[in-house]
Amino acid sequence: MAGAADADQGFDAIQEALRVFRSTAGQKDDISLVDIRCDVKSPPYPAGRECQITQYESSDWQISVNLTPPRLTNHNIAVVLYEMMGQHEPSLIRHRTDICLILSELYNNALEHGLLGLNSRLKATTEGFYTYYEEFRNRLATLGQGWIRIDVACYCQGKHGKLDIRMEDSGLGFDYRQKIYLIPDGITFCGRGVALVCSLCRELVYHGPGNKVEAVYAWSDQSE
Repeated sequence: MAGAADADQGFDAIQEALRVFRSTAGQKDDISLVDIRCDVKSPPYPAGRECQITQYESSDWQISVNLTPPRLTNHNIAVVLYEMMGQHEPSLIRHRTDICLILSELYNNALEHGLLGLNSRLKATTEGFYTYYEEFRNRLATLGQGWIRIDVACYCQGKHGKLDIRMEDSGLGFDYRQKIYLIPDGITFCGRGVALVCSLCRELVYHGPGNKVEAVYAWSDQSE
């Protein structure tokens, strides 16, 4: 906060400034104040060697990220990657929802099924759904090794462009052709992710046992 001699004084300084501003006026609404500490040594995305933005002759730019414990606990990795991409290609803002969804689904599959070895069949019932995510939290908390590598390359030409997304994990893979499991009332708890990503991408190809995937997302902004 401007005017505070030390970051630790910010909270008290704001309260004092508010008191002076209000003077003798009565309070007519709720007042909330949140103190959020940010550790600059631990950014929300990998830094240094773990995250690279490189220019290539064949593409406009490429982002490469290597995630290892405890970085794998970052549940907002899709948004973080999108923000990084948006700095180099502003036109991606039109496709934010699609891109974040694709990255999230691919990352969640790599983490939950590839590294943590969770089986979606657990989510076939209401009780199993909660058991699945309880097991997810337990396994993630004790994950001592493993990695997920994400490479995104962008190619743009006029109103047209595409993203080549490659994701690979050190796990044993998973059955990406799994069936869709339904509870009695017809609500789907799992099995939709791969199909949804496939519907958004020009190409979606899994390799080997499912621990490596390549997706191509293309766009044409005719409205520009």
